[in-house]
Amino acid sequence: MLGKGIGGVVTFGRVPWKVVVKDENTTLYDAEGHPLRLARPSVPYFVFEQRGENLLIGRLQDRDCVNRNGGWLNAADCLSWYSRRLVYPTPDSGAAQALEDGLGSEYALPEYDVERAMPWPILAETATADWLVLCDLRHYGSGFWPLPIQYSHIEEFDIFVIFSETELDQTITNITALSAIVDSGRVPVEELPKAVGSFLTQNEVDFLDLDEVRRTVDLFPGGSPDFLMKRELDSRMKRLIANLVGQLRWLLRVVRSRGYYNEAHSIYVVPLDDLNRIKLETD
Repeated sequence: MLGKGIGGVVTFGRVPWKVVVKDENTTLYDAEGHPLRLARPSVPYFVFEQRGENLLIGRLQDRDCVNRNGGWLNAADCLSWYSRRLVYPTPDSGAAQALEDGLGSEYALPEYDVERAMPWPILAETATADWLVLCDLRHYGSGFWPLPIQYSHIEEFDIFVIFSETELDQTITNITALSAIVDSGRVPVEELPKAVGSFLTQNEVDFLDLDEVRRTVDLFPGGSPDFLMKRELDSRMKRLIANLVGQLRWLLRVVRSRGYYNEAHSIYVVPLDDLNRIKLETD
């Protein structure tokens, strides 16, 4: 289902819709159809608007920045990437060896480095765990550009998860602000659900567990609550903040671990195993 997320990005199932252009000669245009710049291949662009077959895209998850690093293009000139997941062949895996064999014995897949390269986006997954992976082979020479390849042996890949700097920073700010409002004690209990409702609207992101937030919003029917309802709201708010602070801890761990950060694209690329470990350690 289409929606709108942090930074004005279009979302599918609360995940930012991203595209990757098909080749190095793709031109981005302004709203009047005038050429702006060449798009960069194998770089995720966020989608902010769709008009027929045309998409407004930008490299940062921020609609206000799209004029500086994005533009319009035809959907036929790019591949849609709806998930957060990426992969990269493990050293000495069959996938890595097959690529080397197909391209020539003088080539070897370089070790993944978050500062220099992106892992490969998973463009589609099937019920049988087959992946359509956008493989970036540019390091093999100028004649090799990103191309989709179907893979079945998922155990031969390391899996990564992508987050934009914008959405992590904004989510951390919003959780911190809501916690401060609740902890201040200066806001009447009956007004707190409004703040919680605003938080829910601003943070419809897939990486947060918002069930406790929704239960709190649903609990309050509006109007002036009676004494028992105020007690229930106060108790619920304490559980809500404890829940969000727990999630805030792992978000901060990701942000502070600069080894996950790709400064060139303002994104965090986190190995799935690391992400699962961080969540467990901060529960």
